[in-house]
Amino acid sequence: WMDTEIGKVLAALGNSEVADNTIVIYTSDHGENKGDHGTWWKNNMYEHSARIPLIVNYPARLPGGQRRTKACSLVDLARTIADVAGAETPDDWDGDSLLPYLDDPEAEWKDMAVSEYYANNISSGFVMLRQGDYKYVYHTRIDETHGPERELYNLVEDPKEWNNVANSPEHKERVAQMHSCLVEEL
Repeated sequence: WMDTEIGKVLAALGNSEVADNTIVIYTSDHGENKGDHGTWWKNNMYEHSARIPLIVNYPARLPGGQRRTKACSLVDLARTIADVAGAETPDDWDGDSLLPYLDDPEAEWKDMAVSEYYANNISSGFVMLRQGDYKYVYHTRIDETHGPERELYNLVEDPKEWNNVANSPEHKERVAQMHSCLVEEL
């Protein structure tokens, strides 16, 4: 991957005197559907839209070659950047610093991400909670005859998100728990 643009930036940084004390974070605010599920752009919560890369390079603190697989949100990344910089954050900021989790792969982590979408001429907003192996999506009520709608996917058993199990009786408690958690987070 050193032939990529980010690889070239890291190589140039690596040859500088500030390399060890510089943090480089590579991420995005959304994925780009490219026909997956018959959709384009970012206006849904499928993994190809909601799941994004996060690469952190911080030689002074983090050994290279590690990989974490639990979920986090961009608000966690904002907290992390503030934490690295030693900045004080307001009490009303959301998110948690990823530094304890990045420092120790065995550290307890919430493994949760929340995403919202209310743009581009949609009839109603929708929100997503990713927690552990599951993703829950809630589409708000449009009017008296449309909605609300719910989606629940087990991302281990159904990684392409084709089988919505939100209305399955065996997932009733999980949907209720995840909905409650989502409302609390929002």
